[in-house]
Amino acid sequence: MKKEELFKQTPLDFAEAASSLICSRDEGAFSPEGWRVFKELLSEPQIPVVMKYLSLKKYAPGEVIWKEGAQDASLALILSGRVSMMKETEIAGKQIVVGVYSPVTLVGEIDFVDGRPRPLTAKSLTSTEIVLLSRHNYGALAAELPNLGERIMKGLLQLLATRLRTSYERMAAIF
Repeated sequence: MKKEELFKQTPLDFAEAASSLICSRDEGAFSPEGWRVFKELLSEPQIPVVMKYLSLKKYAPGEVIWKEGAQDASLALILSGRVSMMKETEIAGKQIVVGVYSPVTLVGEIDFVDGRPRPLTAKSLTSTEIVLLSRHNYGALAAELPNLGERIMKGLLQLLATRLRTSYERMAAIF
């Protein structure tokens, strides 16, 4: 379905039609929970534009989403499920859990911003559904919807600041 045809749909068909824009090239339609989260974040006119820049991925419990050191600089929004972020230690095969994240959380922000390899491994703890926005697609999205591009970047800065403050507090609590 073309994005222009989306607005010809009745409200009941809107979710299914919008979801078909992404499922035609990815891993199926949004789950009801994933769709609810996605709709809360965007206005209906933005949805068909944004859909063409995203990839929908689904993971089984225990499945690795990406490994530390990977060259994939995509930002991931968790729509459903829980994701563990882990860092390798000096002991081979030993990782520490940096955080566990739930729906409506962005992960993968560090490498998305700096373009360097993934600093953490992401693993699904439950059945998980995420949408990915690559750095390349972000540029095109920001050009087409500048206000949304600005909102995404402001959100990333706020997220990075919050996570850095939390890290400072955790370090101070150790000593």
